[in-house]
Amino acid sequence: MGLDQYLYARRYTSNYKHAGKEDNDLYKALLTAAGIKPREPEDGAPSCTLSVTCAYWRKVNAIHAWFVNKVQGGVDECEEHCVTREQLQELRDLCAKAIAEKDGTLLEPMPGFFFGSTDIDEWYWKDLENTIEQLDCVLKEFNEDWEFYYRSSW
Repeated sequence: MGLDQYLYARRYTSNYKHAGKEDNDLYKALLTAAGIKPREPEDGAPSCTLSVTCAYWRKVNAIHAWFVNKVQGGVDECEEHCVTREQLQELRDLCAKAIAEKDGTLLEPMPGFFFGSTDIDEWYWKDLENTIEQLDCVLKEFNEDWEFYYRSSW
């Protein structure tokens, strides 16, 4: 038990003619890789959404608190919420600033049942460094065609 945190990247693609060759090819490749025969537009609804878990945290309650306050409107109910690229960049930059200034008040830990330690210690700083690494990868690897979603489980 404990706080598990997931960031998903999702991309919609289809085989509709208006979608363009790149989307059509991606749709066909994804379904073929899954062992499913790709459908043509006249067969109904030929589309799919690819979802990738692109970042994961375990009991990093300061990062969770940021998502709750900045993305979820202060409500923490383990539901999925859309996150913009700009918000991910903001979180990444805030982690870097907190580390550079050694300021644990910029991303304050959030207490909770099985949320882990609320101490500003070496593990706290390592979690912020890990967050920077994960978000750098996400922002580099996933272009503007992708949407992001955060969900926690506890």
